[in-house]
Amino acid sequence: IHKISYCPIYKAGSTTWLYNLCQLMNISEEEISTSNDQISTIARRVIPEMDYPEAEEVVSK
Repeated sequence: IHKISYCPIYKAGSTTWLYNLCQLMNISEEEISTSNDQISTIARRVIPEMDYPEAEEVVSK
């Protein structure tokens, strides 16, 4: 089972989405606020990018 979030409108609240996803993945607020990295970089450490065939399969269900 895949648990994904999808927003069809590019950049619509993307920072908020990434912040909330990081919190769901147990990244502390302190780590987010004190890091020199962008929130997207922090999120990528714990939320891996899906390969296209896998993503297409999940979205088509």
